[in-house]
Amino acid sequence: MSRRELCSYRWDGTKWAIVTKSFDSELESRSSVNIATNVENTVPKINEPIRIATLNILADCFPWFIEMAIRSAERYEWLCNGIINLNPTIIGLNEVTSTALQRLQECSFIRENYFITEMFDGNNNDNTNLRFPHWCVILSKLPLIEVFAISVSGRKREAIVGKVQLGSTIETCVYICAHHATPYKKIQNTQLRAQQIRDIIDVLEPLNHPFIIMGDLNLYYEFEDAIVIDNK
Repeated sequence: MSRRELCSYRWDGTKWAIVTKSFDSELESRSSVNIATNVENTVPKINEPIRIATLNILADCFPWFIEMAIRSAERYEWLCNGIINLNPTIIGLNEVTSTALQRLQECSFIRENYFITEMFDGNNNDNTNLRFPHWCVILSKLPLIEVFAISVSGRKREAIVGKVQLGSTIETCVYICAHHATPYKKIQNTQLRAQQIRDIIDVLEPLNHPFIIMGDLNLYYEFEDAIVIDNK
């Protein structure tokens, strides 16, 4: 599966600015390059336990009969407060639309505390990573040393990966992957979900750092409780 290099962003006091950008060549893909901004990209000291969370916020772009059930307007009113109350070090979000992303980026708590893997740009500038009506987004209090997308089998929507450093040395780096797997209880989809996780592992395992794959994986406990073992 292919890897597509992306950017991360941080609020600089007036706008969301590019912090890191990786390039596609084999040599440059091993590291991130600082873009000229006044955003500090050093590892901050977090005087709290590392908290990693995942949440499918449910997109607001579905047909009206689904919208009647999920009531996006009410959910979005809660979204930022939910993140504030949870106060995660890193959170992976699924089904983020432009509406949701704009709300997240307007939240003062998120502006003050988080790096983000996507940027809403009403002018549709080329420095956004967005490709579909909804996608995965990672928020991290720790700087994102690398950000990239991994294509997976049978899915146009990519998994999003951020690399963070938990301690003072490079050996403490971890890759965090936000993934939204193919849904529905069908045999072929069960096999596809397992392959999608395998696709992600095939990219992350050779990087020689621990990794976490999280998100709405659409695993059904009746017959998919062994999917992690199968991919080990």
